[in-house]
Amino acid sequence: MRHPLPKTLGFTILCALPLAAAEATSPLSVALEAVPATTLPSIPVTLRMTFTNPGETAVAMPEHAILIATNDAGETFPVRWEGRLISPLGFLREEPIPAPSTVVVEARCEGNLLQHNWFADPRLHRTGRYQLQVIVGRFSGEQATIPEQGIRSSVAALQVTEPTGVDLAIWRQMQTLKNGSWRAGYLFTEPGISFATRVLAETPYAQYAGWFAATGIGERSTGSADALRAWLSQASHDQYTEWRELRLALFENGAAREWTGIKKEEVQRHLRNAQGLTAKLKASTNQEIATRATELLKVVADLEDIDK
Repeated sequence: MRHPLPKTLGFTILCALPLAAAEATSPLSVALEAVPATTLPSIPVTLRMTFTNPGETAVAMPEHAILIATNDAGETFPVRWEGRLISPLGFLREEPIPAPSTVVVEARCEGNLLQHNWFADPRLHRTGRYQLQVIVGRFSGEQATIPEQGIRSSVAALQVTEPTGVDLAIWRQMQTLKNGSWRAGYLFTEPGISFATRVLAETPYAQYAGWFAATGIGERSTGSADALRAWLSQASHDQYTEWRELRLALFENGAAREWTGIKKEEVQRHLRNAQGLTAKLKASTNQEIATRATELLKVVADLEDIDK
C-alpha cells in the first residue's frame, strides 16, 4: 500500500490567450517573495504572493499562475510544474479579493521535497541567483512560451547556494542516482531507498536528511513512518517541525492501514502515534496545520473503530 502523499493537482497544458476585458483592466497588483530567500539545490521554498486591490469593488482571484525565472546568465525561462507551464491558483484561494484590501496567499513549502512542484524543475537546482516573477491571469490552450498577457508580479530574489561538507557529498550522490539528474521521486526507487536510508543512518544531522525523511522512504508507509519518527526524535525544532509532524501523522495513519503485512500490535502502535500527533497538532497556532490535524484525527478515529 502506498503511504499517503500530497494530493496531486490536476493541471491542463495551457497556452496564453487574450484576457477578458475585465481582467485586462484589473486594478490588482501582486508582490512576490521567496521565503526563505536562500536554499540548497532541490530544496523548495515558499512563494508568498501578496495581492492588493486598491479599487472600489471586489476582484475575482486570478485563475492561473506562471512562474518565470531569470538566472545569472540573463536567461529567462518558464518554470515547469511536472512538465507543465501553468498552475491553477484555486488550490490557494477561491474567494474574490475584497476592495480595498490586501490578501496574502502562499504556495507553501511543508518541509518535504514534493511540495510545491515548481522546485522539481532541474533548472532551479543549479547554484546561483535567480530573479523570480509570477504572471497571473486566465490562460488556456497549448503553449510553451511566456505569455505577454496577464498581471506580472514584482521580482523576488532567490539564491541557490552550493552545499558544503557532508551536504555537498550527498548532493553529488543524489545526482548519480539516475542519468546524472535528480528528482524527489527517485526516493521511491530501490536505489533511492538504499541511498536515503544510508544518509539517515550515517548523517542524520545533514540538511538533506530531514527533507528525505519527510518526503518518505519507499512506497510503504511503515518504513516512512519509522524513518521520519526516528529523525524527528533527534532533530532540533525549526519552522518545518510541525509540518513534518503532520506528515508523520499521515505516515502513521497509512501504516496502520497496512494491517495485512504487519502484526496487530504494530497496527495499534501506529494508530496511537497518529492519534497523539493529531491531538497535539490540532492546537497548533498555524491554522492550516490545526485544520488538517483535526480532519486527520477524525479519519484516525474511524480506523480505530474498525480495528476494534
